[in-house]
Amino acid sequence: MVLKDYYNILQVPPNATLDDIKKAYRKLALQYHPDTAENNNNQLHLFLEIKEAYNVLSNTKMRQAYHYKKFYKQVEQEALVTAEYIAQQAQQLAAFIAVLDPYRIDYHLLYKLVIQLLNSSNQRLIEKANSHLQQQIIKNLQACIWHLHFPLAQNVYPILLGLSSNNANLIAALNQQRSTQKQLYYWHTYKLAGAFVVAILLCICFYLLVK
Repeated sequence: MVLKDYYNILQVPPNATLDDIKKAYRKLALQYHPDTAENNNNQLHLFLEIKEAYNVLSNTKMRQAYHYKKFYKQVEQEALVTAEYIAQQAQQLAAFIAVLDPYRIDYHLLYKLVIQLLNSSNQRLIEKANSHLQQQIIKNLQACIWHLHFPLAQNVYPILLGLSSNNANLIAALNQQRSTQKQLYYWHTYKLAGAFVVAILLCICFYLLVK
């Protein structure tokens, strides 16, 4: 079964905001509403598809599920045979991830999709691509791995750095992001333990002062 392209139906991009989706729906629903259809079955069918698309894309959980199903199915079924195709898939994945709730992202699935786009065959295609296409792929995948837990992301950075060997700016940006992501990961992981230790030390200091 072919998955419907709800973004195409509503005439909005995959990274459209909720306001963009609402505006597009109001415009199209008014244009194709059954009250103006004049017994036109094609127009009525289109109105129902517009409504269906809006119901999915305006609901956060349904939209996330749709993104995973749409992109994951696409990557599984289609062969990545050109650098242009890889660039298209990387761009789509970055756009899909950009509108997801960062606290609800399936990190392991996202990691699998990124690694799948960076398999050894695809890396050779990327290396042979022109510099503009290489940058486009790397920057979009860089945006994707920002949403991974650092233990997963650190497996991807060496691959992207290897593909960026001829671009000092990309290398600097990747290293900066990796450093920031590592710091944030350890901060969030150990901040509670650190706060507990600080609290104990303060109690000890207070005890020694008033003793």
